[in-house]
Amino acid sequence: MSQVPHSHLFVAVGGASSSGKTRVLRSLKATLGRKHTAHLDLDGYHKHDREQRLSLGQVPEELRANDFVKIAHDVKQLRQGADVAMPTYDHMTGHFGRTRMVKPRPITFVEGLHAVALNSICNEHLIDIAIFLDPEEDLRRSWKVHRDVAERSYTYEEAVLEIQQREPAVLQHILGQRDMADVLLHIASRAPRSLYHTLLVRPALVQRMQLHSILLLSSGDKVHADEWSYADFLSLQSVRYKALVDAADACEFELSASTRRFLAARTRAGSYRNAMRSLVGLLLGVVMVARVQEGL
Repeated sequence: MSQVPHSHLFVAVGGASSSGKTRVLRSLKATLGRKHTAHLDLDGYHKHDREQRLSLGQVPEELRANDFVKIAHDVKQLRQGADVAMPTYDHMTGHFGRTRMVKPRPITFVEGLHAVALNSICNEHLIDIAIFLDPEEDLRRSWKVHRDVAERSYTYEEAVLEIQQREPAVLQHILGQRDMADVLLHIASRAPRSLYHTLLVRPALVQRMQLHSILLLSSGDKVHADEWSYADFLSLQSVRYKALVDAADACEFELSASTRRFLAARTRAGSYRNAMRSLVGLLLGVVMVARVQEGL
């Protein structure tokens, strides 16, 4: 029977509030297989609950509002193969909930407002790949109002006021993480009820993870390694991901039949499914390279 690689890949999924982190993670975990993935939610690492933050005049985007010492400790524990008791936060009540045990898995997703900046904030190597979700700001704000009213017990007026109060901290501490991200998922509205997704990857990630041959094989393009720095980001929309699935098979990564169909599905360029297909292909490529290196 196929075995899951022992390589532990830590992937940050960050972005401003209501940028789509939960939706993206749900898709990635379902596609890659839940027995292959773990999830560390940084919302539970806020220092104060909603009422306490209001009394202190703090917002979650501020660095001082989060316990980065504990975050770093728990990520390192998982990297070393130990279980972690993750604190949780209930957004409906605004209070902390029960801790939840997180077990090490081949791929661990670290989700949160500051997830992409963890290496910089903690001055340690905690994250291997950083993905930043970047919807247009007007789109994100509309999502946030709808979500906070529908799911988090806010009135419409409270939701709008919170956006205004948190805006300076979003600009100062969150949106600047675009410059730290290895992968950028940009989401734009092109027409009513129509979204366009573009997935971009930094050439530096390709070089650091030694993905040149994989991405070149997948795209079918003959590009010299020196040419990968031609732009800040490279678009992965045209990459053919069947090659990545075949490469993953070569290193005995167990994929379900539904995952194979998902990766091989033909979808229109720029669709949400295509963006998720791109992310899954990229992560599988990194796992494959790590597995090969382990065998050397």
